[in-house]
Amino acid sequence: MRKRSALLAAAAVLAVTGGVATQLPASASATTAAGAPRSMSAYMSAAASALAADTGLTPSQAAGRLAAQDDLSSKALAFRKQHMAATPGVWIDVARGEAHANVTTSAAARAARQAGVVPHTATYAATDLKRVKDQLDAAARELPPNSSWHVDDRDNRVVIDLPSGTDATSIMGKAGIAKADREKIKVTTHKEKTSRYGLAGGDGLRIGKATCSAGIMVNWSGTDYLVTAGHCVQTGDRVERHDGSTNRRGENVGTVEERQFPYSDYALVRVNSPREWFPSGHVVNKYDGGFNSYDDYIRNPRPELTSGSYVCTSGVTSGWKCGKFQEDGEAWKDSDGHTTYNLIKAKVSNDEGDSGGAAIYGTKAVGTIVGGRIGGEYTYIQPLSTVIQNHGGDNSMRVVDWQQ
Repeated sequence: MRKRSALLAAAAVLAVTGGVATQLPASASATTAAGAPRSMSAYMSAAASALAADTGLTPSQAAGRLAAQDDLSSKALAFRKQHMAATPGVWIDVARGEAHANVTTSAAARAARQAGVVPHTATYAATDLKRVKDQLDAAARELPPNSSWHVDDRDNRVVIDLPSGTDATSIMGKAGIAKADREKIKVTTHKEKTSRYGLAGGDGLRIGKATCSAGIMVNWSGTDYLVTAGHCVQTGDRVERHDGSTNRRGENVGTVEERQFPYSDYALVRVNSPREWFPSGHVVNKYDGGFNSYDDYIRNPRPELTSGSYVCTSGVTSGWKCGKFQEDGEAWKDSDGHTTYNLIKAKVSNDEGDSGGAAIYGTKAVGTIVGGRIGGEYTYIQPLSTVIQNHGGDNSMRVVDWQQ
């Protein structure tokens, strides 16, 4: 059920008409890009509120615990890197100030304790779980719509999330999963449908009769683009502001130059005269009259984000919300039967109309909201790192501040 729902999401980039600031709603304040703070204050405030809601800590206690998140994450990731073969998964507990690791040997358990990491005995090696996940990827056509699957670092299982009433045993048989490997799989179910929400992370855009959203800003070989969700557009589509406003030259937003869907879910909109849009570039709408900013991106989710870390998203339906990063490498088959691979899964409740909202971690762009369970508790994010890697890596494409 792919819908091009009305969006007014994250990177508040197209906020004036004809060079004169307009009367904007509270969700799109006239704060300028030059005035947007290049700090983590907006992220920290929202993430601390989410942590307090999750744990019962006071906001000030949550803020104190969250301040240690990066150090905890670095400790967990460093331990995994050093003991990769015997460490199938790591995560952090921000509320308790702990780094955790699944380990498969007693030597790794001793090393974890010496490193200040809490060890847990794991049954399966990372290579075993990856092999099962790869089998499911190859057999995606056999899984029903509204399903998803990933390797869960914490559960030490491959988790398959299926619609209620699905015969999981039959599905695994069709996917060619050997009986000996089925114990490595944890099956969960849900009643809700899933949906791709709209586009990338910014102010409202109109493509034909559909309303979507602007996204993370990148520069590729000297040209500036919005990165948006591919399922909302077609190559060659003309993109306009949803409210009909233009830049200071009277131009619309631009044209979709590239689209990748469904294996990945992103598109590049070539922007007309990007520096004539104001504010623009690196800012994200906080839906409280202000902006947060990003000046870099997560280059590889696995080394840089630990399960339990807090990420924040912004979208027109749900606004500015934060929740736990759960997994990367998620594969998802939507209601229309389209399968997208290598997504990020976050415990953030978004809904139709949020597609295209930006996802950030501190001052780094994580990616683009592309879907999730309608009214449910998680969101799928297309990593920006995938887009950049597909275009030659760091030297070819980068996040950009149009005002510089």
